[in-house]
Amino acid sequence: MPIALPTVLAVLLPALTLADELRYAVNGVNEPLLSNIQQHLDSFAFTETSRLAARRFDDLRMTAEERVRAALKPYGYYQPEILSSVREVGDETWEMRLQIQSGPPLSVAEANISVTGAGADNGELRTWRRGWPLQKGAVLNQLSWEEQKKAALAVAEAQGFLSSKFVEQRIAIDLAANTAALTLTLDTGPQAFFGEIEYQQDILHPWVLDNVPRFYPGKAYSAELLEQFRLDLWRTGYFSDIEVREDRQLKDSPPVVDLQAVLQSDRRDTYQGTLGFGTDTGIRLQGLWSRHRLSRRGDRIDLGTGYREFDDETSIRADYRVPRKTAKRQYWVASASLRSENQDLEFKRNAFDESFVQLANGQVDDIEARIGRLQIRDRKQGFQQIFETVFVELVRGTFDYQPGADADPGVLAASQDPRFAGIFKDTVNTIALGIEWDWPTVRGQGFATEGHHEQARILTANSAWGSARDFSQIYLSSRRGYLIGERFKFLLRAEVGYSNADVKKLSGSIADEPFSLSVTELPDTYRFKAGGGSSVRGYDFDGLSDNDIGSNNIVTGSAEIEMKVAERWSIAGFADIGNAFNDWDTAELRKGVGFGVRWYSIAGAVRVDFARGLDIEGKPWSIHFTMGSPLL
Repeated sequence: MPIALPTVLAVLLPALTLADELRYAVNGVNEPLLSNIQQHLDSFAFTETSRLAARRFDDLRMTAEERVRAALKPYGYYQPEILSSVREVGDETWEMRLQIQSGPPLSVAEANISVTGAGADNGELRTWRRGWPLQKGAVLNQLSWEEQKKAALAVAEAQGFLSSKFVEQRIAIDLAANTAALTLTLDTGPQAFFGEIEYQQDILHPWVLDNVPRFYPGKAYSAELLEQFRLDLWRTGYFSDIEVREDRQLKDSPPVVDLQAVLQSDRRDTYQGTLGFGTDTGIRLQGLWSRHRLSRRGDRIDLGTGYREFDDETSIRADYRVPRKTAKRQYWVASASLRSENQDLEFKRNAFDESFVQLANGQVDDIEARIGRLQIRDRKQGFQQIFETVFVELVRGTFDYQPGADADPGVLAASQDPRFAGIFKDTVNTIALGIEWDWPTVRGQGFATEGHHEQARILTANSAWGSARDFSQIYLSSRRGYLIGERFKFLLRAEVGYSNADVKKLSGSIADEPFSLSVTELPDTYRFKAGGGSSVRGYDFDGLSDNDIGSNNIVTGSAEIEMKVAERWSIAGFADIGNAFNDWDTAELRKGVGFGVRWYSIAGAVRVDFARGLDIEGKPWSIHFTMGSPLL
């Protein structure tokens, strides 16, 4: 029941008159009743051009009281007490005072809410019924009643019940008992299905677009799948103007929705360039040119180049994709890349020392070429997609670590010793067969972004097909975000990777200080590294691995809770654990904890984390600055 204001809340509403002016002063009610009363009185205009006569007062008061009663009813107040009076407050100015006691609101005595028809067991409509707010004992709110009716029709429409209507809707008022009985029956009618798709375009061969829809003729109609169809057409990059029209044949049995896609394009190329900075990687530069349509077969090519300040890394990459003429939504894919970076060959004095001691420095170059087949597999009836790629990959890896001129004689001797070939310098060609999966399911924007993103990879290289190295590798990762109410979010992250590549070891001493090297024979592109803002925070970027050059195995995990504090701002607390290593028996998982601030900008999430590694005594707090969703 609204609480009457302790002081008079006067609202002056001038009537549209050319002679006298009539104002209103409303007392005894609070929001939202007050605003609704204002609106009802505002629409009541006194328009006579003569002076108000006393005989008109009774008519004006009765009309105003009727309008107040009408304004109170939507909120369940059917028996208010209203005292009205009119007095002259100035020359040709009158004031009508309305003293209102709203009385107790009507309560719901019973609510009979039902769904009939083909959608009676639909999960979304069951959810709507379970969330019905006007249950027994609740205050009757007709605004909520109307909102719930609109919501039901919207849900039914989205689920493909396009002929839904209410066959019974009744609010039975019992003023003596001050209660209301609600009856609402939604008949969904039959389920509609997708029909044929007609593409109006002259850019591609017609069969190219058969790979785009996540549905087929005869599949249950879904507004979400239809919207995904529009987005998927846009993501192909083929078209600049997309219009999808529906032709609803609702009198058919069953109802069918045919689609007409009108597609146009005035561009074939796009150019992108980015300049970024992160505390982990330093300055980053990227450039990308894409030709979305090389021919009517729908093949496309992307050429990109990049630079990263960390390790002075440069890269060039080319990707090519062409649709296959099959009904399985497949593409032939090929890629080639060249990556070059500068690395230090280092060791630690002990396992809990954060800093490395440099033995040598050198250039690491990788040339990669891959061919494969990409297949898009639908999950959850097309609402999710898994991208599966089967591939053959050739990697030519070269590294050359050179001790400095003033290096310890023992290191200089070891670098030239044939027994340690493959530690300081080597060139290796590997041929790997593999399969990988990418399963992104992310929805929402800003703080409300949630979902999951899984990735997996299995590959093997063997001399049987010409590889110079024999090894196998398996990798799994998962990132998940869960919204808890409107202000809290949980982020969970985990990854595990295993490789059985051989490991070369070298032990010695420098100035009577012992050192130990453990170098995997994995090509650099397959090596695992941990640490940094997207891994184990509180440690240097890629700083957790054997000798700082990568390892056979990796295990990391993270748990984070985030709380929204403003429209675009949130704070977070987290705990991370993990490491990359060659030997499972001696693996030491590093732990880090900290807190952070998030700003959800138009360009994406900006994340600033303050973290401290717990396994290194006296380690100071470190700052990690990253951008983008942690789910991607």
